[in-house]
Amino acid sequence: MGDRAARLDILDKAGQEEFGAMKEQYVRTGEGFLLVFSVTDRGSFEELYKFQRQILRVKDRDEFPMILADNKADLDHQGQVMQEEGQQLAP
Repeated sequence: MGDRAARLDILDKAGQEEFGAMKEQYVRTGEGFLLVFSVTDRGSFEELYKFQRQILRVKDRDEFPMILADNKADLDHQGQVMQEEGQQLAP
């Protein structure tokens, strides 16, 4: 980021609920988020929606820096999430 160093922490919870308490700590200290879902897994999209709402709740903000990315877009013929849905969720 220009001449500034940045630290990137990656939390891949992949649906594992044992990260629940740890997830809130990451949210409290995070300065931005990259949220990724699989277009072939409707559940991952629904969980991402919940996580996005949790971030806003924990941060006590209506908006916060987030990037929404879809994964497995090359398998769109197996898609369970419509492009329009992702666009509506994008901050």
